[in-house]
Amino acid sequence: MSEINYTQWTGLIGACCAVLSCLMATSRSSSSRHIWLLLTLFNVLFLTEVLAGYRHDIHDVFTNVLRAQSLYDERRVMQGFLVIAAAGFAIMVAGWLMNWARRGSPAEQVAISASLAVFLLLILEVISQHSIDAMLYKHVGPIMLIGWLWLACCIATTCAAVIYYRNHSLRYVAGS
Repeated sequence: MSEINYTQWTGLIGACCAVLSCLMATSRSSSSRHIWLLLTLFNVLFLTEVLAGYRHDIHDVFTNVLRAQSLYDERRVMQGFLVIAAAGFAIMVAGWLMNWARRGSPAEQVAISASLAVFLLLILEVISQHSIDAMLYKHVGPIMLIGWLWLACCIATTCAAVIYYRNHSLRYVAGS
């Protein structure tokens, strides 16, 4: 395994916070436990992905297939289509998840949205369109922009889970 860089550390720290806070939130409500468990699982997978970097391996496989088929030079149109398709897919999934979580709290909706944003960032890395990569991999201090975006999403998930935990703790205590 190669040395972990600052961007990866940023993603790992954010994902660890999100995992722990989502686990905390699972202890507060039986009706929403499944949502927080799914968010915990997603963030464990994100943490694993930051360490393993499978998204880069998937990109390399697609690149090799395109080169073998002599289609690599025409990839830009396909990448543009895939970026639009990924955005459309993310919007559809967001709509479905928001409808599914509509009965839930705003905290659940924030955590779901933030996790979906992380997923979309990972998909954009696999697609690897040069203009998007140039933005995501631009250094802002010692950390690439994508690391800051990961951290922002993980902070949103963490805050949402902590707020959910706190609000449901107060109701639990008040109801006793």
